[in-house]
Amino acid sequence: MGMNTNTSGFGQATVYGNTAYGSYSGSSFSTPMYAPTAQIGVTVVMFHANEAGAKGAFDAADC
Repeated sequence: MGMNTNTSGFGQATVYGNTAYGSYSGSSFSTPMYAPTAQIGVTVVMFHANEAGAKGAFDAADC
């Protein structure tokens, strides 16, 4: 198990007298790497359709 990461960027500076003005732009992304495991846990929370907690939940019958 691990994580692949990649970062890239570009920097630029301009000097006027004793002051430097600069800018930097960059991007980064990470890709998780998965490995099979025999130990996994899942928590399922169920609601009746008219309960407040059901707002935004999906209907299991649609799956």
